[in-house]
Amino acid sequence: MKIINVVKEKDKVKITLSDNTSFLISKENYLNNPLIIDNEITKEEVAKAINQEKIFKAKEAAYKFMNRKRRSEVEVSLLLSEVSIDEETIEELLITFRSQGYLNDLELARDIVNRSLINKHGKEKIREKLNERMISYKDIDVAISSIDEEEYEENLIKLIKNYSSRYKNDSFALTKKKITNNLLSKGYSFKDIEKVKNILHFDEESEIESVKKQLIKLCKREEDLNSWPIRAKIKAKLINKGFKNDIIERAFRGVVENEID
Repeated sequence: MKIINVVKEKDKVKITLSDNTSFLISKENYLNNPLIIDNEITKEEVAKAINQEKIFKAKEAAYKFMNRKRRSEVEVSLLLSEVSIDEETIEELLITFRSQGYLNDLELARDIVNRSLINKHGKEKIREKLNERMISYKDIDVAISSIDEEEYEENLIKLIKNYSSRYKNDSFALTKKKITNNLLSKGYSFKDIEKVKNILHFDEESEIESVKKQLIKLCKREEDLNSWPIRAKIKAKLINKGFKNDIIERAFRGVVENEID
């Protein structure tokens, strides 16, 4: 079988054979493996040329994929396998990508850890993110173990203080519950939270004062604080915020004694 025609079409080269079949390869691939008119070519060589073109396309797709953002080795492997590249070739390409600096799972893991710490995420959420990127357990453990524990604890304390301010009108018990739920959703474990539990402490007098302030605001909208229906309505609102009945009653007495309606 002979090559009877070679035609350049934009970024492709069309190779026509003496059996009236033809195939396309990229110009770059053609320059690396020139196929010349009148040269003999076997079926095996045709198959090889077509396979090289497939690998070339897959390689170009992988470069575009990796240039959009950093990728893990498994992510790139999956991309290559989707276009039917065999495992041996995939491993060869991964070696190439590693040597060119495109792939480094440990660096990727550390980068994800650093960005997660900026967003004050906990280790559980960070590990979840790394697993989603299909990074090896070994690299995940190394990246997470490199977290500065002092910085990690500072992030946790800052979050607790921010949440405390956000829920300042709630009871201590409800505030603590909400803060714990928020921290868990941010990826902190109960063990992490337990280490800094002393940041939150119950102060009965402060809680009474908090209720008094809210009573003053609520009472300004009502005509008679001593009216049972109005009192019950206000009390229900405060109970929904997690305040205990005895705290509410003491606050009521304090407000009434000061003649604040």
